[in-house]
Amino acid sequence: MTHTGEWIGEAWDKVVKGGNLGKFALLALGYILISGVIQGSLFFFEYPGVRSLNDFRAISPRPFLQDLPFELLGIFIGGVIFSPLIAAIYAIILNFLRTGEMDFNHYSDISPIIGQIVFAGIVIGLFEAMLSQIWSVFGAIITIFYLFTLPLLVAQKLSFWQAMEASRKMVLKSLLGFIWFDIVVGFAVALGILVFGVGLLVSVPIGWVTLLVAYRELWPEPAPGAAPEQI
Repeated sequence: MTHTGEWIGEAWDKVVKGGNLGKFALLALGYILISGVIQGSLFFFEYPGVRSLNDFRAISPRPFLQDLPFELLGIFIGGVIFSPLIAAIYAIILNFLRTGEMDFNHYSDISPIIGQIVFAGIVIGLFEAMLSQIWSVFGAIITIFYLFTLPLLVAQKLSFWQAMEASRKMVLKSLLGFIWFDIVVGFAVALGILVFGVGLLVSVPIGWVTLLVAYRELWPEPAPGAAPEQI
């Protein structure tokens, strides 16, 4: 059911060989800068005394209840900022995969479902946080269950719970295959760090496009005039 190598190969062709590398790199740069500013601000808010590398090394784990407010703040910001940001990027890329045109104006495609996107981000974040307290592997598996939630929301305008359930049911059909998919794509994206971080401008878009190529194969668009598949 999973075709990880084929999906990555198609993503590479779309990003690197399709003549749109500059636009994909611009998307990745914007995402990385916004992520860096927000995550850096959260870190220094959580650890205001950190001023040097030695201070960072001296950080020790805190009790769960002491850490809980910062965990909840991170989940809330993830749902309110990062989920819509990634969904907007997916809207742009899905349009590109359909039409061959990189039109940044398609970020607005998420406007009718922004609330559902925020809810999905917060609920998934809560699931991950709770299960990670039991065993970190459980949190990682929850992430894999809901890999396709945002693509389903963007492309099919479902409710957040419908999208989460559709993603979970699809992943469960080949759980080991999707675990392997997540590991390989994550490793491929991380390789971008090796080239002084600049490689992320290529590897991050390849990760996005790989996921969306997989989505389009798993949930094919109906032919013109055909009724959409019910989820």
